[in-house]
Amino acid sequence: MIPSISNPLTLYHALTKIQVWTPYGGWWATPAAWKRNTAIAHVGVFCVCAAIFSVSSDRERRPIAPYKHIPSQMWSKHAKEDDPSLK
Repeated sequence: MIPSISNPLTLYHALTKIQVWTPYGGWWATPAAWKRNTAIAHVGVFCVCAAIFSVSSDRERRPIAPYKHIPSQMWSKHAKEDDPSLK
């Protein structure tokens, strides 16, 4: 049924949706397991960052010794080989 144009409110309500369906849950999304999903995402991000950190510290080399202390020398495997002042 097409609403009459004589009442603008009726036409407005007929043309607007009362509920909105979206894949992420609508206007005010509150998924049932949002805490679990957030925790899983944080664990995933932490694991990826830990893997990148591990690979980076394994591959870090300094062909020229730095003139001052660099914080990454604390966890670099080759820092004592590359910088004679650390021995």
